[in-house]
Amino acid sequence: GEFEEDGEKRYRYRVEPNEMPEAMHRARPQHPLNRNLDHNWQQALLKTSSERRIAVSWQLAVQGDQLNVSATSEEGISACVSLNGPFAAAKDAEQAREQLGRTPYDLPTIRITPRDSIDAYDLADIELAGYEAHPSIKAPIAV
Repeated sequence: GEFEEDGEKRYRYRVEPNEMPEAMHRARPQHPLNRNLDHNWQQALLKTSSERRIAVSWQLAVQGDQLNVSATSEEGISACVSLNGPFAAAKDAEQAREQLGRTPYDLPTIRITPRDSIDAYDLADIELAGYEAHPSIKAPIAV
């Protein structure tokens, strides 16, 4: 918990309540425990049974000269990003129809190699598997 000492904020690191929980009285020496750096735990995370799929809904909105994109997970966790424009209507309606008329492919899978620390991650630890893209649509771009 937090407390103040000599006018500075300090933290007390102790387990509350002070008594051992009843279930811990049954634990015996050599009883397997899970912790973040446990080798068996890390190996279990590498199996496909540890994969988790999270449904995400996406929203795209154009408001004046700003493009807003938000993604919300099934748990209600969201992230938003904005991009300043200006944005104009499509100059070639046929190309826009072709793009919008394409059937979406299945979503790719993102595989992240577990590491001990957030600082230990590298771009090579992230793999995008099963990504498919339609052929590009050639169009002039106004600059």
